[in-house]
Amino acid sequence: MDFKNEIDIYLRSRFTLICVVSFEEDRILDNIKQVCQNSNRKLFVWDHADYFQSCSEGSEVPSAAKDPISALEAIEKMEGDVVFLLRDFHQCWHGQPRIFVN
Repeated sequence: MDFKNEIDIYLRSRFTLICVVSFEEDRILDNIKQVCQNSNRKLFVWDHADYFQSCSEGSEVPSAAKDPISALEAIEKMEGDVVFLLRDFHQCWHGQPRIFVN
């Protein structure tokens, strides 16, 4: 099964978290964009430098979340079929025990 089909299955199955490890960040992002476009899902990307960016036309970007906790809080408030790609978020896990508290 190819990556796009696998991601599509995970999204349709309502997986809460999908962790992808790859050196081909652009290819992964392009594939996820295609899956979201084909399934009418909004796609937002967050990283430490640029914060939230919309990868879907006409989608309003969530609030300017400048830290991982604010990003997760903004994600929690979003409604509808939305996919969030959190670039290099594994770096936020270290020294941030609050990220794992429910």
